[in-house]
Amino acid sequence: MSAIETQGLTKVYRTYKKAPGIMGAIKGLGKRDYEEVRAADNVTFSIEEGEFVGFSVRMAPAKPPC
Repeated sequence: MSAIETQGLTKVYRTYKKAPGIMGAIKGLGKRDYEEVRAADNVTFSIEEGEFVGFSVRMAPAKPPC
């Protein structure tokens, strides 16, 4: 018997696309154009009791601190 089991797991984040420049920033306050980003798509797995599991994902580069 599996301790954790999933089938067809999908996670989608909705982000907005910002237009460049000052006018883009002002327009973004009113109407935004959104884009869907899939973090996981149709993931299926099962984990048995006592198993160790790691989940590796591709990450976007982080901004340097100011």
